[in-house]
Amino acid sequence: MIKNKQGLLVQNLKYLVYILVNFTFSVPLFSAMPSSIGNNLILEESLSYEIAPSLYLYEDRSGNLTINEILENPSVEFYKNKKSYPAFGFSKSVIWGYFTVENKSGNNKWILKSRYPLLDNVNLYQIIDKKVVPIARIGQQISYSTNSIFSHMILEPIEIKNGINRYYFSVSSRDTIEIPFQLVPSSSLDNLIYKDMALHGLYYGIILAMFLYNLFLYLTLREKSYFYYIMYILGYSQLQAGLDGFVNQLLFPESPDAAKIYRIIWITITNVAVVHFTIQFLNLKENFNRIYKILIGVSFAFVISGIYAMIDFQNGLLAIFITVFTGVAIFLPVSVKIIPKYPPAKYYFLAWLLFLIFVFLYSLKLFNIYFPALTLYGMQVGNAIEVIILSFGLGSRIQLLQLDKEKLLIKSHENEKTIRDKVHQMQLIQTKNQSMNFELDLSRGIQRRLIPISKPDQGIYTFYLPMGKIGGDLIDFFPLSDSKTAIFTADVSGHGVPAALITIMVKSLVANELQYYSTKEGESWLSRPDLFMEHLDKHLYLYTDKTFVSAFYGIMDHNDLTFEFLSASHPPPILISENNQVEFLNVSPQLPPLGILPFKKSGKVKTINKIDLKSKEYIFFYSDGLMESADYTFENRESGLKSFTNNFLHDFFINIKNDPELAIQNLVADLLTQNDNYTIDDDISGILFKIK
Repeated sequence: MIKNKQGLLVQNLKYLVYILVNFTFSVPLFSAMPSSIGNNLILEESLSYEIAPSLYLYEDRSGNLTINEILENPSVEFYKNKKSYPAFGFSKSVIWGYFTVENKSGNNKWILKSRYPLLDNVNLYQIIDKKVVPIARIGQQISYSTNSIFSHMILEPIEIKNGINRYYFSVSSRDTIEIPFQLVPSSSLDNLIYKDMALHGLYYGIILAMFLYNLFLYLTLREKSYFYYIMYILGYSQLQAGLDGFVNQLLFPESPDAAKIYRIIWITITNVAVVHFTIQFLNLKENFNRIYKILIGVSFAFVISGIYAMIDFQNGLLAIFITVFTGVAIFLPVSVKIIPKYPPAKYYFLAWLLFLIFVFLYSLKLFNIYFPALTLYGMQVGNAIEVIILSFGLGSRIQLLQLDKEKLLIKSHENEKTIRDKVHQMQLIQTKNQSMNFELDLSRGIQRRLIPISKPDQGIYTFYLPMGKIGGDLIDFFPLSDSKTAIFTADVSGHGVPAALITIMVKSLVANELQYYSTKEGESWLSRPDLFMEHLDKHLYLYTDKTFVSAFYGIMDHNDLTFEFLSASHPPPILISENNQVEFLNVSPQLPPLGILPFKKSGKVKTINKIDLKSKEYIFFYSDGLMESADYTFENRESGLKSFTNNFLHDFFINIKNDPELAIQNLVADLLTQNDNYTIDDDISGILFKIK
């Protein structure tokens, strides 16, 4: 069945190629041959006339002569053009020419047309009463806004009076110099443009259809070969648009140099895409590793020659063409060997063989060898045929992939029971995960209720961001009397459920003690930072295993604005003064983490720190997750503080003055948006406490 389909595709392909080739060469390439008396071009009817048979030429190798010097210098000798398609290849010379027209048609309005658009400068003069009269200055180097007719072709209206008229012109270009000039009646302009756009519309329509077709295949199959192929189609269409003059006309009407660079860029992209398409389409890396490495080298050569062409346009183009034919000479013999092993390769080989024949004939113009029909239209026809054939090749590859899928389907039926078992196992796992997530959500709600919320009326603002659904950070504050408030922050080692359970245990200890604080006989362990740390350390050591806790506990006296505290390896709070100066609270001497050794046996210091806060406005408590988000390190305290406070928390400290609650909200938003997936790498929590 598949072989029958492939045979039908090949048969249809033959018809399509036949139609394209015959259409191309059925297009009139030359207008009516001029009638002539002597060397004059005789205009007898309102037809299009070729100037070539009546053309005289002179090559100014210096490129400096003016029209007056051309006419007055006796050493300047024009020669009779004998080519039907005058061309000079790449040349730095200025080509001068003249032709004499005898107008007997009764029509004075004509258009000078060049079928070759890549001429940089064309200056046209007329001799009237033995005087030189400049008529027009046209070409790619001239702004399109000055053109009389907006077209990708070179079209310039001229008035040819009845009788004999002589015209001189000069041509220069960094591209190849070709002079296929015609005289066309103005009345034929609309028809001329219509036919030109119909021909180009056919070509670009085919290319667009192939681009969309292969883009659809790429989006469907996600294969690299299709990506490189659509890049090739896109690149070559841009290159051809440059050769046809559309890039200068539509994209860079005021910048011809940019148009040339644009063309070089797309030449490079096209060539590199072709190399990588070849590698992917024919699986060269697996089957022909040596050729694969050579083509990778050719790909780099394309990039280098493309860069060179931006510096030296003419020689750079020659380098690109040499690289192309070198790569082709290396690869084509190998592709023939691949055909028997890989059926789609026959489409590949046929497509590139036909296209390269057209490219070769087109490229001969670099060496001043011209085939007018092929020079004008061969690249478009060759590319259209090549794109269509390769699309059939990709279709053949899809059929092979379909066969592979059918084999896999058969195999999948054989393993259906195994698959069902695995699906059932996955469903069980999913059910367990859903149950676990439900339990985690409940735990999250419980833990959230243990974390105190902000109380703006008391000047206390909090935030809590667990790395997962639940976390190992703990923040708390509670009044000990009318004039004293205790502030407690802790960070349990690890994350997730184990750490969260310990925070709940610690919160319960504090809550139970606080419940009887005012009625308890004797001194409560909440009343002093050293007693608090000792009590907490004892419980953590007894009831946890291989877990330690960093903690900070302080008591704020609102009457005399003093602050007593102890820190167990917890990040130092930040003091913020009324003039917005910030500094780390000096927490030395500092205790080691809690829960590792019994408090009395560990040699932990009990010295309570006490500072005066009369000059301070806020104190900011936080866990180490905040510092990790800022990539802070204690290796250099001074520079670390500057980076942490002046850079990472700069906006936060400024916003505190205006709206502390909004400052906390913005800080949380910044932390969540540090990563694309709105996740954090550690639990982060904090309390902003207004001192006065």
